[in-house]
Amino acid sequence: MAENGGRVDTISVVFNSESIEQSAQYPRDIGCSWDLETEIKKEGSESRVDEPEISQPVSCPLQIALVDLLDRIKLRPAIVLGHSSGEVAAAYCKGAISHLSAIKIAYYRGLGGTAASRDPIERSMMSARLSKADAIAALQEISIEAHDLHVACINSPTNVTTAEDDGHLNALKAILDQKGTFARKLKVSCAYHSPHMALVANEYFSRAGKIEPRVKGPTHQPIPMISDIDGDMVSDSRLQDSDDWIQNMCSAVRFTDNAKKIDKLASLAVSGPLREIMQKTFRFTRDTKYDSALIRGSSGQDSIPRAAGGPHSYGFDIGTDYPNGIDSRRVPQLVDLPCCPFSHNRTYWNENRRSHMRDSVLEGQTKFWVEDQNINDAVLYPGAGMLAMAIEAMNQLARETLDVILSAFSLKHIEFLAAIQIQAAPILLCQLVISQTETCFTKHCRILISPTGGCIQSSMVLQSVLFSDMTHDDWADVTPCKIAGSWNLHELLPNDLDFFILLSSVQAVFGARTKPIYNADNTYMDGLAHHRVSKGLKAVSIMLGLMTTDGYLAGADHRDEREFLLAQNTYHGVDTNDYHALLDYYCNPALVFSTPGDAQVTIGRKLLHVDPDWIR
Repeated sequence: MAENGGRVDTISVVFNSESIEQSAQYPRDIGCSWDLETEIKKEGSESRVDEPEISQPVSCPLQIALVDLLDRIKLRPAIVLGHSSGEVAAAYCKGAISHLSAIKIAYYRGLGGTAASRDPIERSMMSARLSKADAIAALQEISIEAHDLHVACINSPTNVTTAEDDGHLNALKAILDQKGTFARKLKVSCAYHSPHMALVANEYFSRAGKIEPRVKGPTHQPIPMISDIDGDMVSDSRLQDSDDWIQNMCSAVRFTDNAKKIDKLASLAVSGPLREIMQKTFRFTRDTKYDSALIRGSSGQDSIPRAAGGPHSYGFDIGTDYPNGIDSRRVPQLVDLPCCPFSHNRTYWNENRRSHMRDSVLEGQTKFWVEDQNINDAVLYPGAGMLAMAIEAMNQLARETLDVILSAFSLKHIEFLAAIQIQAAPILLCQLVISQTETCFTKHCRILISPTGGCIQSSMVLQSVLFSDMTHDDWADVTPCKIAGSWNLHELLPNDLDFFILLSSVQAVFGARTKPIYNADNTYMDGLAHHRVSKGLKAVSIMLGLMTTDGYLAGADHRDEREFLLAQNTYHGVDTNDYHALLDYYCNPALVFSTPGDAQVTIGRKLLHVDPDWIR
């Protein structure tokens, strides 16, 4: 399925131009007064895409072109279903109907919608954030005429589309607006998916003629398809019967029930409202891979390659020749290139890994070897170094996590997507146990992290226990990372830091019954920030609220806890953008900390009925 909301300003590049041209030919052959390719490229006020006569025949070719494009790069669905007119392209994707038949169905569907819009009784459709049961109840509030009430589409467990007379729709919208329930009338002038469409559907689909099957290649595999009419697995013969398309235009779309029958979802889909529908219907987790082929307001030249690249990075075998403009059937492959003239007679490095790592760190204090890789006054990290980092990461994972000793590494299809530019002062990352005794910490810190520009202390150990049940071991397990670690950083790092940030929590002020040690640790960090500022040193304690996109509570395992806290109306979610904005501000070397009040900031907690002077 595709959403006709993405900008398709580069048709010949992004889509299969042959597919678009083939779609445009049928309307030309029957003397259509408008040109499909021209209408596709229109934007803004020039576009007629809201008119039924145009919207149906224009959206369907884009969906078919998308199916053809995905097929060219070897992305083929395991199962397919359609939503409303999207069932036409879904049937084409299945192979049940030909390209020409799909365009005919869309064309006459559009003519039928145009004819229905000329009815003296003005009708339309409206999207509302309601369940099916709530929608029916709301409709009954405005009329006792059951035959005038139609739930046209059940889009998700919390969203429906209604189709009826404008008078009913306006009355329903007024009721929903009063209740604070989202409702928006759609830019359509007829009541799709309701019995009001029956007369025009019968008349116009009879003109479409015979519906032919799609010619399948020798490698084509059967693709099952779920009907949006009744949720059954639909056969090719049924989709080649015009009666099925008449029912499609007049019957309600039960997308929620139908979509639940899918065992597996392909990672490639569309964006916009459908993304929300999918998430609510399937309760996607953070681990679910989801990419958007078309994004409203964005060029398909950006979104489609990015969406196709997603499955490629997940391990799918994606054909990359076509999107890169390479026809492998015409371009000969170079198979006889000479080998690189490297001599392997001399050994250039003969040390173990730990020796290499140690010497590189120590030597880096006086002479940083990467500085020799200088291009146009910019120090770029070499590709060999990037490969070395990847190999070292794999080696450590194998040895320390999987307990496997690898004998060799094989690297294939390597792409350097962007250069790594080294800043003027080299940045060395090191792993330290900051809660160790001062002697042990000093031994490593003085060697590895001097000179240091700034510090962000973000360590945390979380444990749930009531104060009355707390043991000394509980205290000893939780406190070192925040208390001893923060003090060690304060004592041992230089006094002229650009920033010294302690990531605390709002629970330091507001508390949590089951986390007394965590509360105390964060209170200590707040106090340490005040202490540093009073001594003329830089410091700020950021009391973070409920992190919704990253962190402990953002994971799927803690969804219930997260939703419970948000429902208390005392927290508002803090996302990654909010967090990064805070870090950007407090990492500014020019920032002045003049009073203890500058040492503490709260984000993510709703402060109700609090003295304004206390908030600061």
